[in-house]
Amino acid sequence: MDENKSQSLQELTQLVQQIEQEVKEKKTKLAPGIKKLRTLRQKMTDIEEEYTNKKKDYDAVVNQMEIEKE
Repeated sequence: MDENKSQSLQELTQLVQQIEQEVKEKKTKLAPGIKKLRTLRQKMTDIEEEYTNKKKDYDAVVNQMEIEKE
């Protein structure tokens, strides 16, 4: 019985090591893409901020023109 437990424990340990290795390989494979994604997200945030500021300025001009029309 102890031999069965020992063998099961060894099999589980081997399975865990295999899974850890696969996770490590996938992290390594995905790392460049994740880095690029972070860069693109930052760029998108910057562009959105610029858009918001310009839209705010545009809306202010439009509102001013509406007031002047009246």
